[in-house]
Amino acid sequence: MINTTNSPIPISSTSAVLVDAREHVLQLYNRHPIAQKLVFHNLKLTLQLVKYTTEIGQGEHLPPEEMDAAILGAWFCFSGYLKSYDRPYEASIEHLKNFHKTNAVNSAVLSRAEAVIRTYYSSENRDDDTLASAVFKDAINVLFYGPDYKIAQNLLQYEIELNGGEMVDRFTLQNNWLEGLLNAQLVTPFAIGQYGQVISENILNTRKQVRKLDPESQLKEVPEAFSQIEEGVPNRGIQSYFRSIYRVHI
Repeated sequence: MINTTNSPIPISSTSAVLVDAREHVLQLYNRHPIAQKLVFHNLKLTLQLVKYTTEIGQGEHLPPEEMDAAILGAWFCFSGYLKSYDRPYEASIEHLKNFHKTNAVNSAVLSRAEAVIRTYYSSENRDDDTLASAVFKDAINVLFYGPDYKIAQNLLQYEIELNGGEMVDRFTLQNNWLEGLLNAQLVTPFAIGQYGQVISENILNTRKQVRKLDPESQLKEVPEAFSQIEEGVPNRGIQSYFRSIYRVHI
């Protein structure tokens, strides 16, 4: 049980609604026994997501409402897994709206926070062009494919198995991870500068692992900017690749 009174968990912003959201989410995890089976989509991951969202949002100098929406979405994004592992999106939105009933969130912030959460669960909403969603998408990609990439992917697979999902072989896992890495396109200048190099190194190292597991495998196509990069040795091609992604986004 987490003691929310003297909790070491940082508050992401001085905004009163975010302070209340933090306490609300902590209580949600305290009250749900199923949290023990969430070895990935858990409170720790939520805290990491809030941290990255705050960091990137501050680096991009988000306006207050956009910042509140991005961080509010981060607090509630994974909470739906506590109620339904098969339909977490609907449950996350329900948790957010229940919070709104007792905390009167600004309507514009609430609407953007819902859109932020939707970007994680629905590929059909990847074109949402608000600043809050751009920052949140980058935070998600850093969370999944950044500094703690290997730990995150292994925990996610273990959680899937714990909750009745399919066990897959190591080669298939590495291939799936590589596909995710190649789709992890950072768009904000701050995130590109801070984490683009880490993600690119993870791409190269994962390709190496796939090749080691099956030398005859047909590897996923690597973006042209990576074609001359030696494994484990970053160079200007990495930065050029992520800058080109940002220009396309703009």
